[in-house]
Amino acid sequence: MKNAVSAALLALLLVCSLPAIALATVDPAGDETLPAADIDHGEPTAVDWLGYESRSTSEPGVLRELTPVTVDDASMRGVVEADATTNRLVLEGDVRSSYVETSPNLGATLAAQDDAVRIDNERFVVDRAITDGSTVERQEAIEAAYDRIQTRVDALESREHEAVSAHVSGQLSDEALLTVLRRNYEEANALDEALEQLEAGADQTIGISIDTKPDQMFLEQYRGPVRSQFEVGGSGPQTTADVRLETSADGVSLAMIAGDEYVTETIRFDNRELDRSPEVESLSAAEEYAELYYPWTVNEQPVGVRMGLNTISDYSPVRLHWVEMRTVQGDLEVSLDTGSTGVYREVQSLSIESVPSTSQEETWTNDTLELSINRTAVDGPMEVVVTDQETGDPADVTVVVDGRELGQTGEDGTLWILPPVGEFELSAQTPDETVNATVSGWASTI
Repeated sequence: MKNAVSAALLALLLVCSLPAIALATVDPAGDETLPAADIDHGEPTAVDWLGYESRSTSEPGVLRELTPVTVDDASMRGVVEADATTNRLVLEGDVRSSYVETSPNLGATLAAQDDAVRIDNERFVVDRAITDGSTVERQEAIEAAYDRIQTRVDALESREHEAVSAHVSGQLSDEALLTVLRRNYEEANALDEALEQLEAGADQTIGISIDTKPDQMFLEQYRGPVRSQFEVGGSGPQTTADVRLETSADGVSLAMIAGDEYVTETIRFDNRELDRSPEVESLSAAEEYAELYYPWTVNEQPVGVRMGLNTISDYSPVRLHWVEMRTVQGDLEVSLDTGSTGVYREVQSLSIESVPSTSQEETWTNDTLELSINRTAVDGPMEVVVTDQETGDPADVTVVVDGRELGQTGEDGTLWILPPVGEFELSAQTPDETVNATVSGWASTI
């Protein structure tokens, strides 16, 4: 048994490699997930053995003052209404918007390598303490390790808040912020593995039992689908991609076009209120808030194909409810803060071709080319369309936003881009000519 526990706890060395920041800790709890179609949608009926419920059910670098975008109901807390598609969690106030690349980052790579060196240096010390200890000593080692992991989880949150605040104020560059996001991604992966193996070790130790799922769920905010493109290890992307990065005093948002999908993840720091008594205390309450924030997503989907509200999980130990929704356009995941009742984190993956778009009446021309755009709702993708004025044929051009090349229209004369939040300069260029347009950002159209 000693060897089994030792193997399970080797991952705890990850904890020792990270700088400690003492913040508030959380307590463990369990979760269980049931299909929404299998339960009563009234009072919650699924309760696990620990008593926690679940069920399935711009110009780069420039600050712009945005037009207020929240709906009249203040309880929406930054979720913007959209017609015939998912509502969207957005940043407000002074938003810094820019494009960044997912190409390898030297600073983050060196930081990750430094963590690995520290892990190797302390591996044998921790291993000996676990394998040679008595049952009581093992229990104490597991409890102490769990406390340290929770402290590191909170340290990631503190580090990201500080970096985002410095970025939006102009004290931190895009590249420096990406280094922090990459570092947090790598550490979150390591801590998730450590938590899983710690729980397995506890299961093999008499007198102690822990459930790390709430902590692992909380770590997901650092491992979203866009952030995963910043992975510094060998399994990361082999090519670069443009990501729209937005920061404000309220949070951070990342978005990209991945193939035929629009993928976005947004965190609103101001919707995280740990000092308030929980107001979302049941699965039925979480369902009500999900319907308030995303009525189209919950209610206006085809019946009988497991769409709409799909899963709700109660992670009260970390003061969140996790809600998954599925639509004909794609998937949506949100984390509801139990104190503020607001959406703390939102992740959307939508099919670009399925999201409704509207053609803007204005077009821009020069002697040969005609440029037009099709908008999708809120801060979603924008289609750039360029044709030859004389023939009406599609034109293969380079699309440039605020001086940054975002791609080629290709044979069909179209390219989907992610527009900045404010007014921006859009150009369609060939080796011989250019057509320019000044386009209003999505915030000014709300």
